[in-house]
Amino acid sequence: MLVVTVEVWPWGRAELKRKVGEITAGNIAGSGPIGTYEIRVHQDEYREAGVAEISEELILRDHDRRAGPLALIRDALILAIPKSGDTGSGSDDDR
Repeated sequence: MLVVTVEVWPWGRAELKRKVGEITAGNIAGSGPIGTYEIRVHQDEYREAGVAEISEELILRDHDRRAGPLALIRDALILAIPKSGDTGSGSDDDR
C-alpha cells in the first residue's frame, strides 16, 4: 500500500505542522506491470481559503506500475479532484 500524507508547515516550521490530507492506494488486482488499485483521497476543508473538503473512494484500473509511484499519485488526484467548474463527484467506478 502506498500512503501519502499532506502537511502544511506554516513559515516552514515543523513544530507548527498540521495534516491537511492523505492519499492511500492499495493494490487489489494484478501482479505484473498492470494493476488495479483501491484509492482513497481525503482533503480537509479550509473555509478561510475557500478550500473544499474532498473525501473520495474509487477504483483505478489498468494502472501501469512501470510509471512509478508519483504517476500513481497523479492518477489518483486526477480521478478524485473535480476540474474547475465541475460540481460533480470525482469518483466513478468506470474509470
